Amino acid sequence: MTEIEIRNKATQLALGFTDESDIPIRYKKRTSKKFDPESNIETKFQEQIDRWEEVVISILTNVSNSDQAIRFINSTPIVEEGTTTVTRNKDFLDFLDLLIQRRDRDNCGSSELGSLCMLHGVMQKRIESQIES
Repeated sequence: MTEIEIRNKATQLALGFTDESDIPIRYKKRTSKKFDPESNIETKFQEQIDRWEEVVISILTNVSNSDQAIRFINSTPIVEEGTTTVTRNKDFLDFLDLLIQRRDRDNCGSSELGSLCMLHGVMQKRIESQIES
């Protein structure tokens, strides 16, 4: 992924996992040109984007192979035909192993762990949805 792609993905993740009231208006209304880089909401949202980029995306790309890291970041797991439960899915289990490693062996911070758990939850829902259909 290029730097621009990483930043765009971090912004998408921040938009997807941030409470609506904490998102600057310029992201809610694409036509809005209101932008105050000094505002509290803008500063906090930029910190969210930075956290997704610097912590989560960089961790995933450093500890997983590139194809799998992209699947984790985009929450687009491979679900093989015949998979009957989420606990039989390789991407689900690999992501879970990564979570356990980051939490127990690497002692990551609560912010990183929370973000990884949110991504893992979305991935689980997508796997379950594919299994059901």
